[in-house]
Amino acid sequence: MDDPFIIQHQDNVKDARLNQYTAGSDEGNFYSTEKGTFDSLRISISWPRLRMFFIIVMLALSVLVLRVFYLQIIEGNYYRTVAEGNRIRIKPIKAVRGIIYDRQGKILVRNVPNFSLFFIPGDLPREEDELTKILNTISDILESPTLYLRTLLGDVSPYSYEPLLVAENISHSKTLLLEIETSMIPGVFLETRSRREYLFSDSDYGLSHILGYTGKLSPEEYQERKNKGYLLNDYIGKTGIEYNYEFYLRGQDGKKRIEVDFLGKEEKIVSFSPPKDGQSLVLSIDLDLQKKISEILQKQLRQIKKTKGVVIVTEVNSGEILALVSVPSYDNNLFARGIYRENYEKLINDESEPLFNRAIAGEYPPGSTIKPVLAAAALEEEIINENTTFISTGGIWLSEWFFPDWKAGGHGRINVTQAIAESVNTFFYYIGGGHEEFKGLGLEKINYWSSLFGFGRDTKIDLPGEGSGFLPTKQWKMDTREEPWYIGDTYHLAIGQGDILVTPIQVANFTAVIANDGTLYRPHLLKNLLHADNETASAVQNEILRTNIAQKKNLEIVRQGMRGAVVYGSSQSLADLPIAVAGKTGTAQVGGEKDPHAWFTGFAPYENPEIAITILIENGGEGSRVAVPIAKEILQYYFGQ
Repeated sequence: MDDPFIIQHQDNVKDARLNQYTAGSDEGNFYSTEKGTFDSLRISISWPRLRMFFIIVMLALSVLVLRVFYLQIIEGNYYRTVAEGNRIRIKPIKAVRGIIYDRQGKILVRNVPNFSLFFIPGDLPREEDELTKILNTISDILESPTLYLRTLLGDVSPYSYEPLLVAENISHSKTLLLEIETSMIPGVFLETRSRREYLFSDSDYGLSHILGYTGKLSPEEYQERKNKGYLLNDYIGKTGIEYNYEFYLRGQDGKKRIEVDFLGKEEKIVSFSPPKDGQSLVLSIDLDLQKKISEILQKQLRQIKKTKGVVIVTEVNSGEILALVSVPSYDNNLFARGIYRENYEKLINDESEPLFNRAIAGEYPPGSTIKPVLAAAALEEEIINENTTFISTGGIWLSEWFFPDWKAGGHGRINVTQAIAESVNTFFYYIGGGHEEFKGLGLEKINYWSSLFGFGRDTKIDLPGEGSGFLPTKQWKMDTREEPWYIGDTYHLAIGQGDILVTPIQVANFTAVIANDGTLYRPHLLKNLLHADNETASAVQNEILRTNIAQKKNLEIVRQGMRGAVVYGSSQSLADLPIAVAGKTGTAQVGGEKDPHAWFTGFAPYENPEIAITILIENGGEGSRVAVPIAKEILQYYFGQ
């Protein structure tokens, strides 16, 4: 039986403990005194706060779910590609650039192996000590400053996987050493590509201005062409034929997907798309003729102690250029191999301007070579005919101004063929500007007919950098000199002096027009395009710019005058050639103390013209004394005499 005292004591303890829980308000109670059990579990946070908490949690979860959806579904392909890029890479396979041949099939330009070193910035180690060690190793082998390598890397993103060209044209011995040293270095690899080699780049051939050269893309060129498949380290034609026919020569690069190891080195090929090699070019240039002309021209320049000259030989019935020599020239292999700064500065600071293609870009007063054009214009406008004559007494007076002939005392009574043959200034003063009762062509008609023969605009030759020459106008003179146009200006224009300028290729072009009865062709150097297997892809069509420029009967009168220049006029030294030649000399005054430019332009054979030949010796003196002997040697060689 329980002890009452003990029971009472236990109840008192129980009541005391219960009082601890029941103290305070009813809202905080966890235990009911009536029932002796826990009645409810109440939370001290209010319901509105609890609801706000759940809303915030749901929004956070929603944002998280949406972000996961975006990364996994919408951007999933991108991030999978980035991740795969650590293992799978797309590597370009460079197309072989097309070869360039002369018209006889002789190779002028070819491709040679070129060992190049590249970085993959994204594969290089991030740790500075490791990177420094790699750069020092490369620097020692290439004998190139480490600072240069760091500068290269500083220009690109460290996460880029596009190859960065470090060095090219590496010697065979250095290539072998690099192969050994870099085999276990991440982000560094060697590749054999090709570079251009110009086989006849020396001055004996004068081909550099024609062929041009290739060079590495500049940042500006890369931005312009990256959407056309060009890569940062690609080469592109910079000048000449290389530039003008870049589209055909370049071809189309292939690509391969490769699997790389942890060093970024190729392990195996996953897929392969072959490149399409560039088309080769057959030029209209005859290499042997080009070389012979270059030799003849340079020999004459040495004899007269001059340094600058041009010779152009064209087919009169097609516009094909057989030879185009501009002296001085340069070695385009210097650019193809990567020219050193000191060599480049030497070229651009050379007073003779060897990089300047005088044949197409040089602009000069034409002198008396313009007279056949003026004669044709006057015949077409019917202000003269073949029987019209004027008396030359040594020049003409215009008020107090005297406009002389080159021959003291004059040439007597002359017609148009004699005026061309003997280059009589007085005759052309008359038909150009008029005199006393005779009304000449005037400025506007001189410019009109000159433009029909190709003056004042480029010829559209397939070379970059062509000049357009210049035909002065009344408005131009007023705008630039604040002077009106005087009749004396027209007299000067009529004999190829004053402000008129022409390029040698323009003179060659109008000479061909006279020779072929009035057709103006676009001069061109490309003859055929070849596929990679050297089968003819397409022959270049001769492009006619204008026909029937003048009537045949009038052009025949002009041709008779040019033939007379050889028989009894200013080009008589050509008369003993076994083939009949027609031509016109020019001695263009340039003012100051400089010697005049020496010109000759002509065609042969006279009866059935095949070629036109144009010669300019810059500040060479008299055309008959300086330019005609060059023409004679060239014509003897061409016609096998």
